[in-house]
Amino acid sequence: MKSLPNPEYNPNLVWYASYGSNLNYDRFLCYVKGGTPSGTEEYQEGMSDTTLPRMESHFSIPHTLYFAMDAKRWQGGVAFISELPSPHSVSYSRIYLIRRSQFVELVAKENKVPPETVSIDFEELEQKKRLKVCDSWYGLVLRVGEFSGIPVYTFTKETSDDAPRNSPSEAYLKTIITGLIACWSHESRKVLVDYLHEATKKTIPKEEITNKFNLYEEEYVKKERTTENHFRVEPTQIRTGNKREFIVQLSGTNCDRLQAKHFTPLLLSASHRGENRTIAAWLNTADDSVDEHVVRLDQKLRHALGAKIGDWITVEDIDKETRKKIKKNFNTFWEKVIRTQPELMRVYWADFEDMEIPVARIPESTFAVLGIEPGNFISIQSTTGKTRIRALPLDQDKWEKRLALLQTNQYKNSNPRKSLSLDRVMGADSGNDLPPIFIDLETRKKIGNVIAGDCVRVVRDVRDVYLSKLHLTALPGLFAAIGVALSFDFKNVDQFLSFGNLVKGAIILLGIIFTLYVLLVDVKRKIS
Repeated sequence: MKSLPNPEYNPNLVWYASYGSNLNYDRFLCYVKGGTPSGTEEYQEGMSDTTLPRMESHFSIPHTLYFAMDAKRWQGGVAFISELPSPHSVSYSRIYLIRRSQFVELVAKENKVPPETVSIDFEELEQKKRLKVCDSWYGLVLRVGEFSGIPVYTFTKETSDDAPRNSPSEAYLKTIITGLIACWSHESRKVLVDYLHEATKKTIPKEEITNKFNLYEEEYVKKERTTENHFRVEPTQIRTGNKREFIVQLSGTNCDRLQAKHFTPLLLSASHRGENRTIAAWLNTADDSVDEHVVRLDQKLRHALGAKIGDWITVEDIDKETRKKIKKNFNTFWEKVIRTQPELMRVYWADFEDMEIPVARIPESTFAVLGIEPGNFISIQSTTGKTRIRALPLDQDKWEKRLALLQTNQYKNSNPRKSLSLDRVMGADSGNDLPPIFIDLETRKKIGNVIAGDCVRVVRDVRDVYLSKLHLTALPGLFAAIGVALSFDFKNVDQFLSFGNLVKGAIILLGIIFTLYVLLVDVKRKIS
């Protein structure tokens, strides 16, 4: 099943990878819009094109980081990477999706030369992977990889050997550490500390760098965490207690505050372009290793919300009535009994031929995950409702036509990859997304007026599972009724209407009715 291509793809767009002060988003915006970066007193003129980055993400560069030269602006050494890649080296960067013209102007600004004096032949750069554009500190432009099918460029010093090594100032180091905290929060703190320790040629002790991380993280959290229900996303690490569900992990203190116990449903919501996307998920056993401002989510939950590692989302308790409704909707007890596996799926509008017909189209690969066959019933569940519906295969040709249609301006608002900025969540392998489910308007209303791009929980219908096995009891039931009938005492007419015979008669009648009902249900399942 093919996935949505990158809706932002445009030959005039490039990724700019920053490994220095522009790791800090606010600092990079000073280059784009103009302003005075924190830690300096020098005003930075904005670009001629002040369009903000379309998206940003983290990215590993296979080059070695080092600090050198003496920048007056920062009063110390600044960051560079080696001009040649190394299989054993990595520099932690933040990439911004900007226009080619903006990248050219950025190179000029970093080298303090007029924009008109810098010219970049991107075709030559693609071929050679490196291109000298001016005689200055950052005059060498490098192609360091690609992300979501778009090339990633950065710049550094042409010859690293003759660059005098110099430790960064506290202000410059703070700018870098703050950027790493924001976009590399999923990486081990020890790894990041060692990374900067080696880059400074061990002139700054590890303990000092660790203390700076702790201090700057406190400042960062205070700035970003607007409410006590606001949490930074990190990946799930431990899955004790329940391996079937998509789970949430919080610290014990936050669990107590939310009055949430193990396997309690919580509401997760993330804001996208002014709209909140909400989904319910189950709380796993409280983990005291989780920081107070952190929520750990499964990968599929992060995709469902359109939230990448390091983003901030809202986690809220659910009132008792809604909690009971969700638990009732999800049928978790009976699902556990039959050990059925749920799946998170992305909602799309049904094709015209399926309008007003109670069917759902899902990929063939999802049938195996759910443990069903085409024609079986599935349960589609949201936080506000559920419905059972027959599942049919989603044809590959239909899916490809839908992908092409979603690229047009007419349907751009129905494109979840664009509305949720999914490319920034999924990383370089932008082909991954939750499996699609095509359902019509009536079905979407039944489960709570979900819209295109929303996420629903899909599981094999419990009722369908039991009904599918009901026919196995038809013949035994009939034989039991016959056996009871043969036990009748017909010799004594006076005792024919005795209590014992009446009970036997009732059993025979119920056996016949049950057998006919089972046969009727079995036929109905196959043709409805």
